[in-house]
Amino acid sequence: MLYCHLKASVKDAISFVPKFTHPTKFKDYCEFITGIDDHLYEHKLEKKKDRKPKDTRVDSPEPDPIPLSTSTTTSSLPTNSTLPLGTPMEIDAMKSKHHS
Repeated sequence: MLYCHLKASVKDAISFVPKFTHPTKFKDYCEFITGIDDHLYEHKLEKKKDRKPKDTRVDSPEPDPIPLSTSTTTSSLPTNSTLPLGTPMEIDAMKSKHHS
C-alpha cells in the first residue's frame, strides 16, 4: 500500500535492490525508502552544482542588452506604430478592504 504512493524515482531505485534484501518490518522499510529518497536528492544537488553554464567562451563576449526603460533613444522601436510612447502605468500597492 505504501509503495504506490512513492515517487517514481524512488520506485525505480528500489527496483535495483534485490527483493530478498528489502526490510520486512514497516519501520525498517520506511527508513529504507527514506534513505533512498535522501540519496536521490543529494545526487540531484550534486548534478545541479556540477552543471556548467551554457556558454563559458571568453573569446567572443556579447554586450549586455540595454533595458528598454533606461534607453534614451527610441530609434530601435518599430516606426509603423501610430501610438505615442506613454508613461508606465503605476499600480497602487495598497490592499483595498471590502466594506459591507
